[in-house]
Amino acid sequence: MVAEGLVDYLIIDSTWAGGLTTWRKAAVMAELYQVPLAAHHDPQIHVHAVAASPTGFILESFADPTRDPLWFELFRERPKIVDGFMAVPDAPGLGLELRRGHAREVRRPAPVAGGQTPVASVSGRPCHRAASSASTWARIL
Repeated sequence: MVAEGLVDYLIIDSTWAGGLTTWRKAAVMAELYQVPLAAHHDPQIHVHAVAASPTGFILESFADPTRDPLWFELFRERPKIVDGFMAVPDAPGLGLELRRGHAREVRRPAPVAGGQTPVASVSGRPCHRAASSASTWARIL
């Protein structure tokens, strides 16, 4: 579809689609055909990939701790989002440090009412992967 010009932009989520290596393969195709590339969720992971991709243009971040408790509770410091732009961390690796002892609190729970299956539970609250009108989009610095 990309080669036929039928795609206006690609949205890739490396946490669901084979990791950052697969994300990079999609980025090469997007660059080859000059298709803008976006990242779905988990901006703390995707910020590096989008910044390193010539056609990378946008990140998705949920600015609601009830919608995405992992983003707010799991890391000692999150990448800064200022005026709609996320700074690319310069620490080694992804630039993230887990809060000590907090990772033990995260577990994969059973499905809940409504048919959604949370991907994790933080402090006893389920964390869902579903579309939300409370999402904020952050461009790269």
